[in-house]
Amino acid sequence: PTRRSSDLLSGSGNLTVTSSLQADGTANGPGTVMVASGASMSVPADSDFDVEGGSLVNQGSATIGAGGYLLVDSGAAMSNPGSLVMDASSVLDGGCAQPATPSSPAIPAGAMTSSGTITADGTSGFPVSLGGEPGDYLYSCLALTDTGAIQISANELDIYGAATLEIGRAHV
Repeated sequence: PTRRSSDLLSGSGNLTVTSSLQADGTANGPGTVMVASGASMSVPADSDFDVEGGSLVNQGSATIGAGGYLLVDSGAAMSNPGSLVMDASSVLDGGCAQPATPSSPAIPAGAMTSSGTITADGTSGFPVSLGGEPGDYLYSCLALTDTGAIQISANELDIYGAATLEIGRAHV
């Protein structure tokens, strides 16, 4: 069956998706949401999915629909050993690091590692944005480490934040 997250996933336990997850809402760990190999996750068109705590692991296939927004907030993490397709005007963003204060420790920027495939499928005038989005400097801080393939299947991919890309793995 398809699971729908339209509000809040919260807790210290782990959730393993073995079929499909339609994600629009918030995941607030410290647990892990894992999309297993053979399973799928979609952020529907014009919807938001915020990973505000814990981690999101995509071992299957994930899609951010046209105009969709996926935020890996400060202190949260995403791992993509599977496949991720980003449709036109979609955004995968990261929360910025927060310095320590007298009453709280420092919080690192939202982080993503990808050893799988990221496919950018923008359309003319509607690019895919990885790491942030134009004009939004409140976030746009995703710490991206990519050792997998990045495929630009149509038009444009804009990269923001702090990106470490393995040379020779991007395909246009």
